[in-house]
Amino acid sequence: RPGAAAVRQRAPALQLTARCAAPRRLVAARAGGGSYSATNQQLWKDTPGEKEEEAPKEQKPRPPAPQVTKELVSVSFARSGGKGGQNVNKVNTKADMRFNLLEADWIDDKVKDVLLETQANKINAEGELVVSSTKHRTQSGNVDDALKKMQAMLEEANIAAYPREATADKKKKIKALAKKANQRRLNNKKKHSDKKKLRRDKNKGDW
Repeated sequence: RPGAAAVRQRAPALQLTARCAAPRRLVAARAGGGSYSATNQQLWKDTPGEKEEEAPKEQKPRPPAPQVTKELVSVSFARSGGKGGQNVNKVNTKADMRFNLLEADWIDDKVKDVLLETQANKINAEGELVVSSTKHRTQSGNVDDALKKMQAMLEEANIAAYPREATADKKKKIKALAKKANQRRLNNKKKHSDKKKLRRDKNKGDW
């Protein structure tokens, strides 16, 4: 019988032989309908070259957009400008709606960052987001319109703050649209070039 030292020296070779033989036994078991042990199954999983398909990652749902209400804003009125007409430059119907964006605890910080960047021209030195409306000839109508404008800003900022990863179909559609737009651009460029060439040829003919 071999000694303990000889067994230890042969151990790595025996493990390598077992690892290489396991896939062959597994293939044979599958082909013949036989069974294979859990040890062989684990060795098969550890065999290089066989990668398990990764399940598609589930996208986290986007948080709902902040909802602005009349209770969260302050409103002031002024005379509407523009061309003449009923109530124009006569009564205070223009609505100026505002709230302090920096102190609004009902808006997520990521959404705030987007608003500070995209709506910088509507934010004053005090950090107030200001929206005006002169669409209607009544105060209530302009208040509702300004509220809709403000809500639309919040929803757009929420989408930008939490973008969704495009699916394979969406990426394919975007690629097709980009290709179509590029072809349209090249066609327009060629038309413009042909016009310039025709104009040059016409000028040469005049001489």
